[in-house]
Formats: sequence, C-alpha cells, structure tokens
Amino acid sequence: MLVGVLLWNPPRPRVGRPTAVATADLIVIRHGRTFMNDHLAQPGKEWGTPGFVDPGLWDTSLTPAGEDQARVLNEQLKLAGVHIDLLVASPLRRALQTADIAFADVRCHAREVTPLAAERCFLSSDVGSPLDELKRRHGPEWGLDSLSDGWWYQADDSQGEWRPPGEYLYAGEPDTAFYSRMRRLLAYLRSKAGGGGCVALVAHWGVIYALTGRSLQNAECITLASTELTAEPFRIPD
Repeated sequence: MLVGVLLWNPPRPRVGRPTAVATADLIVIRHGRTFMNDHLAQPGKEWGTPGFVDPGLWDTSLTPAGEDQARVLNEQLKLAGVHIDLLVASPLRRALQTADIAFADVRCHAREVTPLAAERCFLSSDVGSPLDELKRRHGPEWGLDSLSDGWWYQADDSQGEWRPPGEYLYAGEPDTAFYSRMRRLLAYLRSKAGGGGCVALVAHWGVIYALTGRSLQNAECITLASTELTAEPFRIPD
C-alpha cells in the first residue's frame, strides 16, 4: 500500500529538535520526492484506483523538488551538528540521491548500501539499476562492489498476485519475502546501532513503516533509540 506517496505538496522536511538529532543513536530518513510520487499524485492515477497502470518509471529518481527537500534536510542536519558513524542507504536511486545530497559536508565516518533496505517491490520504481549504472552515478565511498547484479527482488510468479487489480510491469514482492527481509534489516540495524555512535538510514515509506510503524513524508527525518527496534516488523495496513 503506497499511502506515503500520495501527498502532492509535502511540507518542509522535518528533523525534530536539533539536540535530539545530534544525540540520537539511530536516525531514519525517507527519500525525497520522486517522479513516481508525482505520477501517483495525479487524479485517477493513484495506487489502487480502478484501471491502475504502472507508468514504467524504473528506479525512479528525485524530482527537482525532491532534490530541494534533500538540500533543506542537509542544512538542518548541519545545523544540528550531527556526527554519523555509519550512513546506510537503500541501493535504489532515490535513496542514494537523497543520502548524497542530505549528508554532503556532514561528518560521516563510513557509508554502506544494503539491499535489505530497498523498498518492497510494489511497482517499476522499486526495481533497481544494474551495478555498473549505480557506480557511474555514485562515488566509491558507498562500497557498491558489495552488491551483485540483480540485487533487487527477483520475480517469483509462483507467489500469486497480492496487489490491487491493475496493470503491472514487474512481479510484486510477497509478504513472506518482504517481512523476512525486514526481520533481517531490523537485526542488522540492532547490530550496528547502540554502540555509542550514531547510525543513519535512508530508505523508503514501506521499509520505514515496517521498522517503526510510522508513515513518513518525503525527506522526513525521525530519531529512535536502538532499543526501540523490535524483533518483528510492523505490518503495512491493507
């Protein structure tokens, strides 16, 4: 369910109180606005509407407005004086773009991409780009060689269709696969956060909902204590 992408004019990105952000051990950020967000916000083209058609915006990128959101977030993070020990991002283009812009000139000791943080495969926008293409767009500090080609969800037609009636271009990631991945992501984050430093995650609406039970707007930033991470993910509402 793509509830989080239906806002036409999302408000200014929010990072909460600067002191809370600066002292957090886990910062979670949703990517900025994308061309798929814009498409789905048009009347009659929303997710789940009768006659829904996937527009084929593969691995969608940020719009100019989304890039502006990430720049505003960058200003707020610098103002908060955060120091990131590990910046983690989904390998999908919109998350990496947001991370690159939002954390420019922010102190980050290390960066890492993980397919565990990729969005649930709802639409073409959630199918990733090949490794060579990612390496042309993003710097070596991301360690992209850790990825394999075809790192995104690989279609399995045996699972059946769980999405609302419509015309889709790629198989959707079923509950069993997605929530299994979210359990592994929760365990990964618990292993990285809470050791006295700060971990930041740039990910997606569905992933963040599964981790926190909260629906974030584009470029919204929240803080959590690592002890708040549960073993079981929250279920995305139907």
